Amino acid sequence: MYTDYNPEIVGNRTYSALKALFNNSRDLQKDERIANLRCRDQLSFMKEFCTIKMQSTRRSGHSTAIAKLINEEQRNWAVIAPTLTMNRRIYELTFKYNSNIKKATLDCINFENNKTVRFLSLNTLDNRLRGFEFEGIIVDCAFMLSNKQIEKLYKLGETSMRFSREQYFIFVG
Repeated sequence: MYTDYNPEIVGNRTYSALKALFNNSRDLQKDERIANLRCRDQLSFMKEFCTIKMQSTRRSGHSTAIAKLINEEQRNWAVIAPTLTMNRRIYELTFKYNSNIKKATLDCINFENNKTVRFLSLNTLDNRLRGFEFEGIIVDCAFMLSNKQIEKLYKLGETSMRFSREQYFIFVG
């Protein structure tokens, strides 16, 4: 029986993969030739150049990778999981990896740079994101979302991220 499983090491590997994909998306969005496509069809642009999909086995550090990305890339994020209980792990890990948190409530963290992370379940999307302009949506346990729910997230992003220079849709798990 293999007994050397270390969640911290596994989470670091998963984070490295997620961070590389994030950097690729960011670099593509800054490329002028690609950025010009944004003006033609915003929704297609978001799906083609702003979407990151990453899947791996269970217990491979998805939540750790998301928490580390949130902390390193301090932006206005909407972090979504099928339930708030599932999101609680990412919320707790965000504190573990960051000491620059200015204020926190049960579903929201404010960093010292005035960026905000909102933690939501699929059921609370409409109520909690009204008027909140964010730069990215991160979905944990993305395999549990239907195509209809994913399309709803893109539509939400189309309106809530329209003024953001960089936009991210990150589907993990």
